[in-house]
This record gives sequence, structure tokens and C-alpha cells, in this order.
Amino acid sequence: MSRSFNIFFVIILVLISSCDKEQRTKKKLAGSWNIIEYQYSNFSGLTYRYDTYGQMTFENCEDALCNYAIDMYFINQGDTSYRNDNGYYELIKGSDNYILYKMDSSGITDTLDNGRIILLTKKSLKIEFTEFYQRHLFILERIN
Repeated sequence: MSRSFNIFFVIILVLISSCDKEQRTKKKLAGSWNIIEYQYSNFSGLTYRYDTYGQMTFENCEDALCNYAIDMYFINQGDTSYRNDNGYYELIKGSDNYILYKMDSSGITDTLDNGRIILLTKKSLKIEFTEFYQRHLFILERIN
């Protein structure tokens, strides 16, 4: 076999495996997750840990963009705050990173960059993402 054929074969294998990795990640991610812990870091680097309850849901789909939802309450200085996000997530090829496209009620999309899957097992998930220079970290436990 020629050297160029070998290089071509390796490139094809890498491309196929990255697509397979995306589908495997979507499959593992798919379902509903209880929010066990929520941490927020502001632009100055101060990190706050909140008592929280709620769920995150991720769809498994064949498309590049799949549905996600966050429905949670958290206690912030004695007051209960609510976060309800709906939109799409997109896995970045060949990495554990993702982008969230948050839709509001009028259909406007906010792009939440720099999402990262820190840990993903059958029962546990730890993710983070940036929103307006603020970092959000979630520790989750599978419901179904």
C-alpha cells in the first residue's frame, strides 16, 4: 500500500470515530437528570453554591441540534429564584464541548458558549457553560 493511501485511511477512521463519539455522547446524555448541585461564578471569579431542585433534559436526535431544557428553583439570599430555559444543544465534533442555543418566548436565541461536559456516566453528569461572562456548573443525577 502506498503512503498516501495509509494517510487517507487514517483520516477516514478519525472522521468516522468522531461522528460515532458524538452519537454515543448524545445517547448517554439523553433523558432527564435531577439537579443535585448548582454553582455560579461571576465575572470577578466569585463562586456561589446554591441550594437547588429541578431537572435538566436532553434529547437524543440524529440532527446536529437537539432539544434541551432546564427547569429549576434555587435559593438566593433567602429568596427563591426560578430558571426555565428551552432551546437546542450542539456537540462540538471531536471534543467534550457543546454550545447551547437558548430560546425565549418570542423565539429569540441567546448563544451560550464554552459548554463543557466534565463527567458523563450512566448515572452522573457534571457540566458547565458560560452565559454573559458568568460560569454555571451543574452536578446532575439520572432520573431515567
